[in-house]
Amino acid sequence: MSAARPSRRGIWLATAILALALVVALATVWYNAGQQQRCRQLWGTDALRLIRHAPTVHAWRVAPAGADESMAAIKETVDEVVRFRDADWRLFERREISEARGLSHIRQALSHDRVFDWKYADADGPVIWQYAIRFTGADGRATLLFSFDPPRVAQIENAAIASIAPAAEGFQAFLTEQF
Repeated sequence: MSAARPSRRGIWLATAILALALVVALATVWYNAGQQQRCRQLWGTDALRLIRHAPTVHAWRVAPAGADESMAAIKETVDEVVRFRDADWRLFERREISEARGLSHIRQALSHDRVFDWKYADADGPVIWQYAIRFTGADGRATLLFSFDPPRVAQIENAAIASIAPAAEGFQAFLTEQF
């Protein structure tokens, strides 16, 4: 028996399907790159890559380093003190959240321009940071601070700050759930 040879029409159909798949893939890459343009400027390319793909993710509660003695319990559990814009902040009650429910949504949100209110990028007054998330990979780390009054996110490593007003409830719900 001889093997059936593909018809010309079948070859053209297969070629057209592959070409369409390539066009759709390129359109997807172009669209996603457009959605991350301002975030890439805010975080930097390396930090954005970590936010999207870092294998290890930790969360902390945050308190001002100069807090009074009523925070004695916090002082005993401090994991780290970080400096952001000339102020020291205590990171305490660390949680491993690499597999946390909803983390993929947080990663995506932090890398899409529509989640931020770009008109109010910097805080108008003092910001009291409440939570931190650190994305750690083989090529570095990106540590983000979160405040919900006013709704802001900041990156410690490059001193970037932005308003998360459009998505603040989602970020707050996720972080509160971790503690």
